[in-house]
Amino acid sequence: MKTLLLFLAVTMGSVTIALSQNTSSSASRKEARKNLTPAERAKKDTEHATKQLGLTAEQQTTWEAAALKRNTANQPLRDKLQGSTTPEERKEIRNQMKANDQAFKTSVESSLTPEQKQKLEAKKEHHKEKHQHHRKM
Repeated sequence: MKTLLLFLAVTMGSVTIALSQNTSSSASRKEARKNLTPAERAKKDTEHATKQLGLTAEQQTTWEAAALKRNTANQPLRDKLQGSTTPEERKEIRNQMKANDQAFKTSVESSLTPEQKQKLEAKKEHHKEKHQHHRKM
């Protein structure tokens, strides 16, 4: 009986340590991404899209250019959001960022194949469901 309790205590301790390390690495990845320049962020976004959607070289160029344009336009807006702003200003900034995202989406989707568009929509839907689940908690 003592052996079983000792085993359970060690197992729970190991699980707790493993989970806390995973959370901190996730947080450090977010922090590292915040410190990237718009060009570095665009390159990472392109690499991720290439991995997920199988982009061709031409599509990668289009994606990276569109991502750089969006990131460059959104960077000052993000910085402004970090400062003190009124609710009306935040709403206006978010609307500008949404417009930049929409321009990116339009630019990128014109170069994707129907299969790639389908994969992209499936990923967006999965992401949306994942985040909706977190909001309910």
